Amino acid sequence: MSRCLFIAVFLLLATVRVRADERGDLGDEGFVDSDGVKLHYVSAGKGPLVVLLHGFPDYSYTWRDQMPALAKHFHIVALDLRGYNKSDQPKGVENYAMEKLVGDVAAVLNHFKQDKATIIGHDWGGAIAWAFAMRHPEQTERLVIPHRRPPPIPAAARPVPAAPTAPPWAPAPAAATWARGERAPPHRRAAPTWG
Repeated sequence: MSRCLFIAVFLLLATVRVRADERGDLGDEGFVDSDGVKLHYVSAGKGPLVVLLHGFPDYSYTWRDQMPALAKHFHIVALDLRGYNKSDQPKGVENYAMEKLVGDVAAVLNHFKQDKATIIGHDWGGAIAWAFAMRHPEQTERLVIPHRRPPPIPAAARPVPAAPTAPPWAPAPAAATWARGERAPPHRRAAPTWG
């Protein structure tokens, strides 16, 4: 039994060491300051800025397969979100409000002295990316969310529907009746014309 446990621990530690070595090849590591919270990142490549936001419960290493290909054309920054991996883990749930998480993405743009960036988010990172794009459209070059649908639009932000219009085939008198929400009498209803 103890021999099996020893072998299992040995294999686990060997795997962890290989993964740590692989991480070093992804790019340069550094930290961004976001209102006193230190956020770890890995960056690679040159070109327009692309910020990668991981999902739950991952960290920047999630993007290990995508980074080399993207780094050929872009400056890639894979961020460890606050509370994950080497980033600070501030106490209190208020430090993880969406406003703070959106501020972390803005801090990345400021750190790299960029006005705009393409934001790519997966899972929880996708929710943060959507929130950033909605609050800072002027700083969002493009938004890529591979595994998340758009968030619902709050009622206050929805466009007001226009007054109903008549169908294109309705004659003028029926159009006025239709717009008022009334139906024309059966003998006044126009049949659609084809052609």
